[in-house]
Amino acid sequence: MTSNCQKLIPINDRVIIEPAPQPEKIGSILLPDMAKEKPEHGRVLAAGPGRFEHGARVPMQVAVGDQVVFNFYSAAKVNVDGHELLMLHEHEIMAIIKP
Repeated sequence: MTSNCQKLIPINDRVIIEPAPQPEKIGSILLPDMAKEKPEHGRVLAAGPGRFEHGARVPMQVAVGDQVVFNFYSAAKVNVDGHELLMLHEHEIMAIIKP
């Protein structure tokens, strides 16, 4: 997937996220389609250089490869070569998941 993301270069404080696969079934409970469309964590595939504040660039806190938690509804869906990716601003990421 990383090679597909090279076609999409985020600017300023935007990040491109590959959503984590969502299970269709948890135990014996079948998840409805609406629940399947709410990935709230994923992997950062690309990150911009950071936003400008008071004339200086503020470095990003997230990096390529980070596993992150975010609000699905703040992300924009982007389709690259048949793969659905998510694009959002860094401040919309709530946490980095450390291994």
